[in-house]
Order: sequence, then C-alpha cells, then structure tokens
Amino acid sequence: MNPIMLILSVALVVFIFKMFQKIGVTDTKEERRDSRQAYKLEGIKEFDPKEAQRMTDKLVKQGKTKAEILKLSPNLTRMGTIARNIYDSKGFFKDDEIRALSFFNLLKNRYELALLSAYFSKEYKKDLVSYWKSFTNEEEQARLYRILKPLKTF
Repeated sequence: MNPIMLILSVALVVFIFKMFQKIGVTDTKEERRDSRQAYKLEGIKEFDPKEAQRMTDKLVKQGKTKAEILKLSPNLTRMGTIARNIYDSKGFFKDDEIRALSFFNLLKNRYELALLSAYFSKEYKKDLVSYWKSFTNEEEQARLYRILKPLKTF
C-alpha cells in the first residue's frame, strides 16, 4: 500500500473518531473517568448507615473516652442542617446538585460521613448514596467521589 494513502487513511480514522467524541457517540477520556468514579461511589463503606456504629465501637476498642469520641463527632444540629440541605437539593422541577456538593464539602472526615449517612437514613428513611444517585448524573457523582476520597477516617 502506498505510504501516503496509509497516512491519509489513519488521519481519516482519527478525524472520524474525534467527530464521534464531539457529538457524543463515543465517550471522552473524562466521561470514562467519571463513569468509573461514579461506580466507585457505592463502594465507600461510610455510606452504610450502620458504619457509624462500627466506627464508634472501633474507637471504644482503641481506648478512646466518651469525651474524645464526642470531640470527633459533629453536633446533631450540624448533621441535621447538612442532611436537610442535601435532601432539599432534590427539587420537583429543578435539582441543585452544586448546593448539595457544597454541603458534602463541609465534612471533615469519613467518620462524619458515616454519622451523616446514619442521620440521613434515620431522618428521611432513605439511603444517602441512593438518594444522591437518584437526581445526579455520572459527572456529579464522580465529583462527589473526588470530594470524599481524600478524607481521612477520623
């Protein structure tokens, strides 16, 4: 095959692939990353409402006093405010994902996430991660994953 024809063929294939990406027929690198991260969101164990109790029990086994544990725990008013604002971010006609993400940004560690999940589950009778996924797309789910992933345990 003629080298010029080969180069033109490769260029045409690359051009068509890029056009497909532009119009959304194929996923971009960022969309594939968001998809993987959105999937990993469910794997964050602190979304389990029972995880807060397990983490508290672990602290007790480590010899932490009640005062030390309370120091790690945010007060109920703060948890209630965060939970209510995340819950209210889902609207009837318009959702406010940015508002919800800003409240997730207030969490200082994964223990607070576990406590928030337990509070949310008890107050609204809904699983926090399932609720979040019910009104967000993969890009927003991936953004939440990127907010929560670097948090320390305590």
